[in-house]
Amino acid sequence: MITPRDLNRLARYLYAKYFIISVRISGRSFACRALSGQCATGNNLAIYSDLQVACNCHNINGQAVLGDLRKNTWPEIISGQRARDFKKILSGGGLPLSDCSRCSDLMIINKAQAESFASQSAAPNSIMVENTVLCNLNCLSCNRPRVYMNRRQTKMTLNDIRKISSLIKKYNIKKIDYFNWGEPFLSPDIKEEIQLIKQENPGVLAVVSTNGTQLQGREKIEAALLFDHIIISLDGPDNKTVNLYQRGSNFDLVYNNIRGLIAARKKTGRNKPIIEWKYVVFRWNDSVKLRDKAIELARSAGLDKISFWHTLSPIYGFSWKYFFKYFTKTGKVEEIDFIDSK
Repeated sequence: MITPRDLNRLARYLYAKYFIISVRISGRSFACRALSGQCATGNNLAIYSDLQVACNCHNINGQAVLGDLRKNTWPEIISGQRARDFKKILSGGGLPLSDCSRCSDLMIINKAQAESFASQSAAPNSIMVENTVLCNLNCLSCNRPRVYMNRRQTKMTLNDIRKISSLIKKYNIKKIDYFNWGEPFLSPDIKEEIQLIKQENPGVLAVVSTNGTQLQGREKIEAALLFDHIIISLDGPDNKTVNLYQRGSNFDLVYNNIRGLIAARKKTGRNKPIIEWKYVVFRWNDSVKLRDKAIELARSAGLDKISFWHTLSPIYGFSWKYFFKYFTKTGKVEEIDFIDSK
């Protein structure tokens, strides 16, 4: 029997083949910002919970791993043989991983430019840090057993965090995305983790993405307030809609946690961290009624912004309304900023 995950794998494979064929027909080639030290978003060059370093945040089977900070230095990883092999495949018009086709750091450029990028290697401006791979939800597209199979430990130790903090300082990394395949606030040490990083790197921009269920209790709230930007994933304006994808979540719990976090921030007298509601759009939550309800709830709670994101996973959840610009005006990620109206 064909499962939804089989369909997703097939869709990713076909999408990658389409990219390769279309690029070769046009006489162009590929390059990767993350592999060339040009990554500006931090959403792809990731340090996993077991200190493996990968170039693609979507990849779950370990094929994107470039090296291991327990065995290799940072320069050895980003300039190593595996990274060079990947860049060679890209400059030749191929994709080393099917997940490359949906990577924000993939570039389609002329062959001369691609060869130039293939020869470049530098420390990035930003990285992703997966402090834990544990998660309390069972989201529809998440193949968590496979993710666990490719981690030797499910949580970074404080010594691991110290090593990463030193790396951030040494290579003058400007931004960290403190998330990947796990729920960051499931770590009992998250407050101490971000304190260690911030004390050594006071200027680093720290962004965390969370499902919001753990944002309660003094320690977790204080940890959250140490970040510069908090993105809270909530895929609908009510519990029934949210649980169609984020199975195990609870809208009322998360929404109340958001309000509590905003109240705690207000007591500090600061306007940081920025608090954002991230709404991933599927065919089952893409009505204008649900969109407008979410916007009003975000405004009522005192959030700084709400953003709407498209997705190809699961493929049967693809929103055609979003694609044809019925849900948003652009067909791309759309943000509504409430800061100026406060």
